[in-house]
Amino acid sequence: MKRHELEVFVSKVPCPCCGDAPDPEMEKLMSALQHVKERLGDAMVYKVHGLNNLSAFRENAEMSAILRNEGHSALPVVFLDGKVFSKATSIEVEQLLAAME
Repeated sequence: MKRHELEVFVSKVPCPCCGDAPDPEMEKLMSALQHVKERLGDAMVYKVHGLNNLSAFRENAEMSAILRNEGHSALPVVFLDGKVFSKATSIEVEQLLAAME
């Protein structure tokens, strides 16, 4: 099976230690990523970047352009194997698995 790489850009990476109220959409996204990772194991790797890590946003030229042209409303942005997979919406487990087949 081909190894897939996901890079996810969000406004804020959820952290249970910060005490903020959970964001249901972010929880859904993180849950989907974890579920797919459990199903695919080493065939899938992912990184999640929040706005507090602007260097990651700058290093990805396409993400920089999206943020500059569309603003924060484009988040979350999910790249699958270097190409934009989704913008401004959560991903579904089935949708992601189908794209990785």
